[in-house]
Formats: sequence, structure tokens, C-alpha cells
Amino acid sequence: MPQRRTIGVLALMRRQWPVLASVVILTVAGGFIASLRLSQIHDPSIATVPAPPMIASAATRTIDYRLDGQPGDTAQVSFLAADGKPVQAEVALPWTTRVQSRSLTVAAGLMAQATKPTLECRVLIDEVIRSTVSSRQAFPTVNCQVPVS
Repeated sequence: MPQRRTIGVLALMRRQWPVLASVVILTVAGGFIASLRLSQIHDPSIATVPAPPMIASAATRTIDYRLDGQPGDTAQVSFLAADGKPVQAEVALPWTTRVQSRSLTVAAGLMAQATKPTLECRVLIDEVIRSTVSSRQAFPTVNCQVPVS
């Protein structure tokens, strides 16, 4: 009887070997694929993004408004303050004022009108002349602007 059982097991194995081989092959392939997916493989098709540049804190900007004309003359001036709001005044020539701002961008502007025929305005940002306008006519008007600095 032991011989008959052996023959039965062999006959069963002959019929089932494709199934067993498929299970073994799929198990080995699945293990290989899992090891590839879990490993650190460099893939050049995946882009790497560099760290964004560090933004520094805003430095203090110095804006100098200068108005030159005939000494003793007066002028009506309007200029932009540090917060961007206009300031109006009547001043004696020559005239200068300084505004400081910690904003990343600065808009600067100076408008003036005088009564005697010579008038010149200048806007300096951090001691660099950014705008100069002069007028030599009766009741001169000047407009110096620096849109963004």
C-alpha cells in the first residue's frame, strides 16, 4: 500500500506542477519588484528642486529730495513720504529733506513750482542721483519721479 500512495502523489504532482511553478515564479518576481520599489534608486527623470533663495530683511533706504533755485525765492512743493502719502509745503530755496524707508520697493517723487525763473529738483536714493529736472522760465515747474527703486 505505501507504493500505491507514492504513485498517487506523483500523479497528483504531475498534474499540478504548472500551478506550483506559477506560484513560485510569481512569489520570486513579486519579492524582486518589492525590493526595487523599496530601495533608493537614483532616477534622473525625477527633477530635484533647489532650495529657494533666502530673502534678506529690507535695508533702510534713504531718499533725499533737493530743490534749488534763486536764494530767497519760495516754492510750493509736494513730495512722497516714506509711507507713499504726499506731503505739501511752502519752502524757502534752496531746500532739502530726507526720508527713510524700510520697504523693499520705494516710489519717490517731488513736484515744485516757484515764482522766479530758475528751478531744479533732484531725487537721490542712497546718495545716487535717480532723477534731475530743471526749468528756466517764468513761474517754473519741475517734476522729478522715480517710479520704483
